Order: sequence, then C-alpha cells, then structure tokens
Amino acid sequence: MKKLLEITYDGGPILDVVFAAQRVLLEKELGRGFMHLSLSGIGRAGRAKILQKASKQRWDAVLIRGIRGMKEASPFFTRTPFFVDHVGGYDFGVRNEFSQFASKLRRVFCYSPQADSELRSAGIGGVSTLAGPFLPSLPTPRPMVEVPVMGLLDTGHGARAVLGGIKRVRDAQGWGFEIVTTVRDADSRQVDNAFEVAEQCDLLVCPMEFKDQGTPHEGAILALSIGRALATSHTSAILTMPYPSATYLPVERYGLGSFNSVWEVYRRGRTRLDGWPTKARTDHNHLPREILKRL
Repeated sequence: MKKLLEITYDGGPILDVVFAAQRVLLEKELGRGFMHLSLSGIGRAGRAKILQKASKQRWDAVLIRGIRGMKEASPFFTRTPFFVDHVGGYDFGVRNEFSQFASKLRRVFCYSPQADSELRSAGIGGVSTLAGPFLPSLPTPRPMVEVPVMGLLDTGHGARAVLGGIKRVRDAQGWGFEIVTTVRDADSRQVDNAFEVAEQCDLLVCPMEFKDQGTPHEGAILALSIGRALATSHTSAILTMPYPSATYLPVERYGLGSFNSVWEVYRRGRTRLDGWPTKARTDHNHLPREILKRL
C-alpha cells in the first residue's frame, strides 16, 4: 500500500475547504496510508517536533501545501520525494534558490503562468500549471429577496476602500442594491465568512489589491462553485480559470475606483454573467489524481 503524508503550511478559509475536498479522494484511494498534518499557526519549535515524529514513518512521498515549507520539511525526510502545491505567496528573490531540492521534487503544481515562470527561475524544472484549484460544484439558489445583493469578499488589502467607493456611487446614482460582506460596516449586512457572502449575493466582488505572486484566485474558485457572477481584480491566476472574455467583470489591480461602476455593468449583462458558472468546466480532483498517478 502506498503511503502519502500531506503537510499544510499555507491555506485560508477558501483554500482549506479546497484541500479538504481533495483529501476525500486521497483517503479513499490510500486509506490508512494517507495522513495530514497542519502546521499553520504553530511555532518553529512545535513544527520541528511534529516533523521529527512524522519522519520516523516510511512515506512514499510528502505533499507540501505552500512552497515555503519545502526548506523546513526537507531535512526531516532525506530519502523521501516531495510533491509541492504552490498555493501560498512566496517572494522568489534569489535565482536558483530551490535548485538544491531539484532531485527531491517529484512535481510542483501551480496555478498561473507567472508562478510557473518564477518556479523555473528558482531552479525547479518539474512544474505543472493547473487550472483552479476548484471546489466541488455546489450551486446555491440566489436569495429570495426583492432587492438585489452585491457580495464583497475581503481577501486582502483594499476591501474597505472598495466598499466605501461603491456605497458613495450607489447612493449618488440611486442604484437599489444591498451589500453583504464580512467587513464591519454600519450600512452593509454582516455575515461570518466568505461562503455566506457568496451564497447570499447576486454579484460577487473580489478586490485583489496586493502583490501578485501567482497564487490561486480565491474569488473565482468560490464564484464558480456557488454559481455567482464575478467582478474581480485581474491577476495571473485568473488566466488559467475557465473565464473566457465577457464571462466576468475584470478590474485592474490598484484601480480601486474601477469597482464603483461594476454594478451598472453587471445589471446590463446580467443574463450572460449569471449563467456562465453553470457552463464552466471544473474538476476539483485534478490535483489528487495527478499525485496518485505519480505516487
């Protein structure tokens, strides 16, 4: 029986659910030969103890979620090959800095052309660029309310500034829509998490106002799964997602004011934008199948 150890360094509210969905297939195929360790939020000393204990077992491969974990985990598994899932941000400042691990890397998976280029420049040759990653398709009916709803995701810097601009233009233009978000705001409806935002809205707005490091586009992942129209900052990861031209509303990063008009654009093309997620082809088990094939 093959044995795979998954070690999670990077994730988040949406990606954690993506990983959990992928583990269903890994656990089904590997049974007790599969084990998962989450090191997120654990100090260095605590991580070292956990890795030391895990290294006492024999593994056919180790799957690292987040490339930054490679440097820490590698010394504990000196004779074990690695798969790396490039899901977290990483600043590749030194050329060929990962070449020392090249012989140990069975495959590195990423989700944008930019990440592919940066990984190869860092000394990694075995790279596969995948679409996604995706969640299972979980289409959720829109809320039965008279007033349409915009959902605002807070996935990084910029959400509060975007919210303020949208409200000002909405009030000035007399547009009749409600806003649902996790951002604390007296004029918006508050919910607890990103999934509730998506489930309770018609248009999902996702600012991505931070340095693009080729990481997965979480807003697109969520919009395709729940079945919502999407307006979002353009990042390199959106290029691998099943969003042909005119199937979502692109906004250039750092152009926060550009989000102010997305509701009017959405209203004019609502049938096309609302209908696309049900047509898009997604496969949430692509990565685990690739790993099982190479294990």
